[in-house]
Parts: sequence; C-alpha cells; structure tokens
Amino acid sequence: MGEVSEMFALFSRRLPESPAAGNSRIVSRPVPTRAGRWKEVRPRTMNFALFAACLLFQAKAHGEIKEVRRVAIFYERCPSSPAVALLDRGIRGALDTSDYQIELCGDDVETTLFDDPAAQQALLEWYIHRYQDRRPDLIIALGPTSLRFMIDSHEKFFTEVSIIFGDTSDPQADNPKLDSNFTGCWEMFEPNKTLDVALRIQPGSRHIVVVGGTSAFDRHLVVSAANAPVFGPSIVAVGHGEVRGYLESFARQGRIVRGIVLRVLNGERPQDVSIVHGANAYIFHERALKRWGFRESDLPPGSEVLFRVPSFWERTEWKWVAAPLIILCLIVFALYVRLKLARDRALGLSGMLITAQEKERGRLASEIHDDFSQRMALLALGLENAKDAIEASPDEAVRQVHALLRSASEIGADLHTLSHRLHSSTLEKLGLVPGVSALCKEFALQHAIEVDFMANDIPRSIPPDVSLCVFRIVQEGLRNLMKHSGAAKAQVHLRMAAQRIVVTIRDEGIGFDVGELGNKEGLGIRSMEERAYLLGGRFKVYSELGKGTEIVASVPLQPRLGKAAG
Repeated sequence: MGEVSEMFALFSRRLPESPAAGNSRIVSRPVPTRAGRWKEVRPRTMNFALFAACLLFQAKAHGEIKEVRRVAIFYERCPSSPAVALLDRGIRGALDTSDYQIELCGDDVETTLFDDPAAQQALLEWYIHRYQDRRPDLIIALGPTSLRFMIDSHEKFFTEVSIIFGDTSDPQADNPKLDSNFTGCWEMFEPNKTLDVALRIQPGSRHIVVVGGTSAFDRHLVVSAANAPVFGPSIVAVGHGEVRGYLESFARQGRIVRGIVLRVLNGERPQDVSIVHGANAYIFHERALKRWGFRESDLPPGSEVLFRVPSFWERTEWKWVAAPLIILCLIVFALYVRLKLARDRALGLSGMLITAQEKERGRLASEIHDDFSQRMALLALGLENAKDAIEASPDEAVRQVHALLRSASEIGADLHTLSHRLHSSTLEKLGLVPGVSALCKEFALQHAIEVDFMANDIPRSIPPDVSLCVFRIVQEGLRNLMKHSGAAKAQVHLRMAAQRIVVTIRDEGIGFDVGELGNKEGLGIRSMEERAYLLGGRFKVYSELGKGTEIVASVPLQPRLGKAAG
C-alpha cells in the first residue's frame, strides 16, 4: 500500500494538456489508434518437532513486521527548489530511520499558480476529500500557505492529527494562533546580525548599499561587478562569490523538523514539544574572505567556513602515499588481468541489464506521473464539476459525464497497452505464435512500421522458457529496428528446423558494418545473443551498409539450461 500511496500522491504535481491521438500502420492496413504507453501455502502434515519450529519462526517473523504510520507533506514551494530540497532531505531522513513503516504522500499547495479563487478553493477541497478515507497520522506543513491551510481545515477535517510546520516565519503566516496539535520550527530573519558581522570584520566601512527584491541572476551580476564585499541572508546562494553572514540554514531547519517528527512518531504529543524559533548560523565563503582580506579570527565564535581551498600538501599528500600502493596494484592487476578478461563479457552484460532495468523503471515512473496520474487528477476534478452541475444544468452534467466516460475508457486502454508491454498475457495464455503475432501488430500500430509476420510448423505446446526467449528476441529485434534501421517495413518469420525454433527478423534499412559490432556499447544485440546462448541456442547478425539487416536465432525445443531471464 505504501507504493500505491506514493504513486497517487503525484496527482497534484501539475495539470497536463490533453494528449494528442496518433495514427499507426501494420501490414494488414493498420487502423488509427491511440499510441499506448502502459499461496496461501497450504500447511502440510508434519511431525510435532517441525510444526513447533514453524510456529516459532512465524512468531519471530510477525514480531519484525513494522506498524504502519501515514505521513502527508504539503509543500508551499516546489520540492526541487534548492532551499526546500535541503529541508526535505533532512525530513525524509527521519522517516527512513523511523521504527514504523511509513506511507508517505507529498502534495504541492502552490495556489499562486491559479489566479481564479474558485480554482484555488477547488484544489484545497480536493486535498481534503482525498485524505478523508485515509487520514494521516501526521501532517508536515512546509510554507505559510500550507500552514494556513492546516489551521483553517484541521479542526473540521483532520481532528487530533499532529501537524508539524516549517519553511515559514511567524509574520509570513500572519502570526497565527496555534492550538495544541501544532509544533515545528519558525524561521527567523535577522539581517541586522549580518550587518553587524559585516561591520565587525570590516570596521572602517563608511557606506553600505542594501539591494533587495532582485532575482538570483541579478544577485550574481551584483557579485561579479561589485568593488566591495557582498553579504546576504540566504544559504542557497553560498558559493557564488558572496561573503555571506548570519543565514537561515535550511539543512539545520530540516534536522530540527526531523527531530520533532521522530519525537511525535514515537508517541510524544505536539503540545509537549516546544516550537523552535530560528535555525540560523554564521556561514562564510573562504575564498570570498581571502579575496577581501578578512581574517577568520575576526569571525564570531562557532562560524562555519565553507569551500576551503586545500594547501599544496593537502592536495598532494595522497599522491605520495598512494604511489607505492598503485605500483603494487598494477603488478597484481597484471597477474589478474587474464581471469578478469574472461569474466568481462558476463559482468558487463549484467551491469548493462541492471542499468537498462533502472532506466525502464524511471521511464515507467515518469510515464505514470506525467500521464496517467495527471489524467486521473483531471478525471477526479471533472467528476466534482459534473456533480456540481447536476442540479443547476442537468444537460451540461450529462455532457460532462459522457466526456469523462470517454476519458476513463482511454485511460483503461492505455493501461492495458502498458501492461502488455511489460508482460504479454497473450504469450502465456495462447502460446508463442499468437503472442508474437500480437507483438508485431502492436509494434506496427505504435511506430507506423509495416511488419509481415509468418509462422510455419510451430508446435502449439512449447516450454515456457523457450517461448519467452523467442518472444524477447523478437521484441528486442523490433526495438533495435525502430531505433537504428530507418526502415518502413520489416519481416518476422518463425519456423521449425531439426527440433529447433528458428526466428528471423529482417529489414531493408540503412544497415551497418558487422565488423564494428564489437566496438558498440548497445545492449540490444548482446541481450538477444545471451538469451539464445543461455538455452543452448545460436545467434547471428547479417548486415551491410545500405542493404538492411537480418537477425537469425535458433533455440532448441529442449533447452540445455533451465531458465531464460524475462
């Protein structure tokens, strides 16, 4: 459930434009379509001793299951902004170390993105509706809008829910009166202390220029053009030439909020946790100090000095220590290199497979976030609008409901396509030939490439490992064809030869020099080759520049090894 909660927490990130429909073609004259993206173990009779051991093991396992706590975070600003990222990193670190299993939901309440007050109110009401059936055990409100939202709604909708706030000052939040459910950390803006320390380390100053309300780009221009040291109130800009001063440390604020979160999760009441005022520190840039001739001894006690430039010995010490070790390692490496080269192929492929898997997971996460979750959010808002229109304008409500039904059908179809890409149910239920046929038709629809599919004398009953191996080879071969060949047509042919299934994938694209294949880092050819070899099969690529490409793989019906990777 934690993964589901995290996924649907992405609903509120942003509202997408309606996706455009696309047209694709297959050999049987493709039709226009939407381009797709997406035990009880029965106890056996055992003797008494084994049964007792199982009971003990189960008791221990149940004792290790963590209790679930639901935590919601409401952000005023985008979590990817530098300041909020520092704050958020500290808070999430606390959740990772909690004794509970945390179901985490994160939402943006950037109502400033919507000029219409009704749209702003609809967004906030949607959040309230969303959490009614799965009330959080703890809410973290970051920013003044998030805090005011909680103040206005918690008595009615989030009764007795602990609320921890941060990323706002008391004045920014309109000096609210907080009840016993609230605790957290107020920001304290004290520019006077920055001015004091500037005068302390530069006592002869006669003129001070205050620059306010400029963008980060403008501040960098000020720093590069100024003929005097520049001090400032924000830690996120440290490292661009400013001397800095008494700063609001978002990393420190994150640690403070993290401590409060852990205390409340561990059973303390918010009213027993004192509100912290300020997470400031004296922070300076060493190179800027040196540029203007300031001495660290003049800085206030406890000051942090960042970006220190190491001395020559500090920069080179490791070289004098490491040189003998490097020589020794080179000698050992020379003796070991023969064995290592023998394993390079397998290890390299494993690494590439892992990388490809992580990229695919990232792509799927992005697709779910940027497409499906946003479309579901629009669907939910549309249902709310249709509900409101029922009494005022029944005909308009009916029109809206029909439009929402079409949207729901499109979402369902796209989810079905995404699921089919990940795992072909046709292959599992109907067999190899229908599975590969469906794959070719779907590929043609998606990429507007005609695919002729033929199958001769293929048995209906084929070992699952062999079917999966052949299916993945065709899938990867078509994917490579789409990426590299530039062809508009392709042929896929399955046939039997000497108790082997032979699969041929041919195109009339640009081709390539097979002699350079070993120098390429692509995973596609190697993965197809390894799949065939794993089952005792053979694999070959034929290609010439300008004359297309042909891939031929043969896999025995009775594989030499047991399993082919999915």
